[in-house]
Amino acid sequence: MSDAPGPRELLPRVVAFEVIAGLAMLAVSGVLADHAFQLWSRGKSFQSVELFGISICCLGGCFDPVNWMWICLPFTRNHITEPGRFAKAGWIIIGLGWLVFVVGMIGKYVHP
Repeated sequence: MSDAPGPRELLPRVVAFEVIAGLAMLAVSGVLADHAFQLWSRGKSFQSVELFGISICCLGGCFDPVNWMWICLPFTRNHITEPGRFAKAGWIIIGLGWLVFVVGMIGKYVHP
């Protein structure tokens, strides 16, 4: 017998939890974007870009909030639900946010 994990089990969707989690992620995204703008105003441009990338990732997570949170947590990786209607658009936005985050991180260390 091997210890390899089996296929992921799709759990049923709970719409009320998705709506609450999506709104919470939207609020977190707004708070992070506001903090990024404040960093930009203080002249910390690359830290601002890095934080804005994380904000975009949270915004993309609003489209499929349960799966995005479950995949990010190390102890719940196999507990995903059926993807929502706009899940692919959310993952594209998360990818864009990741790209912005990486640009900010590289810039922060190249131009201190």
